[in-house]
Amino acid sequence: MSSISQLQSILVNTYNPDQALRKEAEALLKQFLYTPNALSILFQFIGDHNIHRDLRQAAAIFIKNNARDFFRIDENAVNVLESEKEVAKVAVLEIILVETDNSVRGLLAETIRNIAEFEYPQR
Repeated sequence: MSSISQLQSILVNTYNPDQALRKEAEALLKQFLYTPNALSILFQFIGDHNIHRDLRQAAAIFIKNNARDFFRIDENAVNVLESEKEVAKVAVLEIILVETDNSVRGLLAETIRNIAEFEYPQR
């Protein structure tokens, strides 16, 4: 199964009314972060307008909620390669420029703010 189809399967359950399934999906998303190029895959997913809006939105929520952990430098940070951080910064800007869905755009704008908190002005 490809990373995109795995991600889609996980994100479906983030909207599940069953709390146990939702918690399991959230845990699987946290595990997904250890997949090589996970941030790139998440942004590719968000930018793909062939994927249902709710799933793209769920991925954008996940990135927004975890951006601080991706970009901060301390013991609580998620171990993300600098090269992947650079790809993520470019991807979020490219996607927000063409995104037509206001809810996804708003989530990406908040993500940019979270990234800037740790990246500006040093980087």
